Amino acid sequence: MSAGQLRIGGFAPAVIALGYLLIGILWIIGSDLLVERWLPDAWLTAAQVTKGVLFVVVTAGLFHLVLRRLGWQIHREAEARGRQRTFESLAEHLPDLLARFDRDLRFRYTNPPFERLCALSPGQAVGATHSELGCPGIGSALETEVAHVRDLGVARTFSFAVVDQDGEERQLQARLVPEFDDRGQVATILALIRDLTDLHQARRRAERLSNLYAALSAANQTIMRVEDRHALFERICWIVVDHTELLRMAWVGLVDSESADVVPQAFAGDRAGERYLGRIRVSADAAHPEGRGPVGQAINRGEPVVFDDFLSDPDAAPWQAAAREAGFEAVAAFPLRENGRVAGVLAVYAAERAFFTGDILRLLGELADDVSFAVANLQAQQRIRYLAEHDLTTGLPNRSWMVHALQRAIVVAQSQRGRLAVLFIDLDRFKTINDALGHEGGDELLRQVAERLSAAVRSTDAVARHGGDEFVILARDLGGFEEAQQRAREVVEALGQPLTFGESSYFVTPSIGISIYPDDGADADALVRAADTAMQTAKDDGRNRYSFFTEEMNQRVQYRLNLEGLLRRALDRGELALWYQPQVSLKDGSVVGVEALLRWYQPDRGWVSPGEFIPVAEESGLIVPIGYWVFEQACWQASAWRRAELLPVPVAVNVSAAQLAEAGIADRVRSLLAEYRLPTDALQLEMTESLFVHEQGPVAEALAVLRRAGIQLAVDDFGTGYSNLGYLKRLPLAKLKVDQSFVSALPDDAEDTVISRTIISMAHGLGLRVIAEGVETSGQQECLRSLGCDEAQGFFYAAPMPADALIDWLDGRRRSAHALERGGSS
Repeated sequence: MSAGQLRIGGFAPAVIALGYLLIGILWIIGSDLLVERWLPDAWLTAAQVTKGVLFVVVTAGLFHLVLRRLGWQIHREAEARGRQRTFESLAEHLPDLLARFDRDLRFRYTNPPFERLCALSPGQAVGATHSELGCPGIGSALETEVAHVRDLGVARTFSFAVVDQDGEERQLQARLVPEFDDRGQVATILALIRDLTDLHQARRRAERLSNLYAALSAANQTIMRVEDRHALFERICWIVVDHTELLRMAWVGLVDSESADVVPQAFAGDRAGERYLGRIRVSADAAHPEGRGPVGQAINRGEPVVFDDFLSDPDAAPWQAAAREAGFEAVAAFPLRENGRVAGVLAVYAAERAFFTGDILRLLGELADDVSFAVANLQAQQRIRYLAEHDLTTGLPNRSWMVHALQRAIVVAQSQRGRLAVLFIDLDRFKTINDALGHEGGDELLRQVAERLSAAVRSTDAVARHGGDEFVILARDLGGFEEAQQRAREVVEALGQPLTFGESSYFVTPSIGISIYPDDGADADALVRAADTAMQTAKDDGRNRYSFFTEEMNQRVQYRLNLEGLLRRALDRGELALWYQPQVSLKDGSVVGVEALLRWYQPDRGWVSPGEFIPVAEESGLIVPIGYWVFEQACWQASAWRRAELLPVPVAVNVSAAQLAEAGIADRVRSLLAEYRLPTDALQLEMTESLFVHEQGPVAEALAVLRRAGIQLAVDDFGTGYSNLGYLKRLPLAKLKVDQSFVSALPDDAEDTVISRTIISMAHGLGLRVIAEGVETSGQQECLRSLGCDEAQGFFYAAPMPADALIDWLDGRRRSAHALERGGSS
């Protein structure tokens, strides 16, 4: 700290010294005059000594305070410099980019990685702005975001891409953190920038490998199925192109024994690739330029050949003009062998230089080897493979095939961080049937079981016979255990109908165990063992059911199954009820409608949350009969209210896609309205926006019938689903309901205020009324009223309640209104 920078108590040293000098002189002169005037001569000497001592003591005390303050200030400055040196030392050894900006967006510090990316010399950026430096795009990308952080005082993370000094695109992610001074103001902004280029590239490589694994799997399945060589070549080419994003073309060529030309046999790609292949000539004769490219070299050397930069390699000169026009940057060629000699080649073309990395080459090489194997042994070897990997009784793949397929599926799922399931199926009491019918009858029933299982699974799944009366299903691309549960249900349903042998029918039920990757095992054997164990649990629990391997998942499934069983009996036992929530006009506070809400009181469990039992009802199909009960109950209640002249307002009822997909729903609603002598506007159907994406099918047909019948619809939870303005115009909508997620933060959240205003304005422009749900405070009510919202509902007015309680609530509102009127008139 220099002398010019030193300040004590906010004052410079020169000011303090001058003040001390003036005070000292005034003290000496003033005190002497006072002593001489007021004290006798005999006391002058003692007074002078006392005065001097007092002056020294006071001066020493002041000097001590000044020195303490000075020492503390020096210590604080040294500590700050130490922290800065530590910060810079750490920052210089960070692999990430680091920069600090002041409030004027000038660089206060940049570490070496930042300077290298921006092609700056050490310290060059300090004190300058981006515009003064003219550094690459990283500066301009940061400048706007840094200004936002400075103005808002809130940290921010964002991603962006720049081109470095070598012309390569870099994927970056920046974390901007405001640093505050003693007054709480943003003094500096720290920018920590991480280069995610390698991570992005690794993800791309993983995706490519995953796609190639899928291509390899598809090719192997093709090799097992296809018996014609030309069809095999053509299918392999399409598999390579379809499963990879940057492989633009693939073709298979065979060497003509007379001309040594490589004649294309099959091709896959776009029109540019087709034109390219029609323009070029390729030879296997190394004496000609057309024989020294990747195809010719692969044939002559008997090994894969790669041209990473096809447009610059001198050996590719005969094809470069056509390749440039087609957009080919890299080429790889793989020899195809037949009877020990190279007979042709598989050539693949990429739209990116250096595309063919080691792993990609290995997988494509495996694919080419598989094709060679198929070509060389198409008839005999395919039969051998079929016998080795298939069960002759059922025609299904066998246990060995399933283990390999499962292991390949695990590799794909691991690379994509996905899930898959193994369903282990054992036929209940099949041994008894087999003993009664003999092996011929038993085998026939097993074949029928195999056919039903194959028909029940998805195209991406696989079925195998594990042995005896046991089967295994591999379910790929699993979204969660609910999907595995659905697959098991489909198997139970598929085997629900009797099997036949001769003139007799036999019922064969399955016990199914389910294991999930990666939860229950990391390899094929572990997953199969886990599923087998779970299958035994299903048998112990009574057969003709399924069980998950993990106890936690098994308990969840069992709970839902129990809940479904209770729900099936709830209607007959009178456990379901409709509660009603009033809908209030924001203009005058009157009740303009009610929403009917389903409630369930289960004697053993108490009140069951709708969020718990509604999904179960939808998944099990119970929502349809329950929905019809809700329609009838709502119509009965609306009719009763109108006859008693208590509440002649529309009753809103929620409707699901499953209900709309049910045939005759529109006729059922019209029939109920007629039966209870209700006008069409007495019942409003509320549905979520997701239903409006059904452009075709039974849902669209039901909506069309409802439109012709004049039945009014309301869009529930508007703004959270698929906002389709075309349906808003075409359907006979009465209302839009603003979702409570936009209402809850009103009036404080500016963004939700803008969204709510936009929805209300749009709805009014279409001639629709708007109701806001979830209103809980007077502030929300007043904000919605100021935005022009028509109606509202929520706990601010009343919670959902039984019909009788709703009438009592209405009476209470009327009595309160009358009391206010009498009080006002008096």
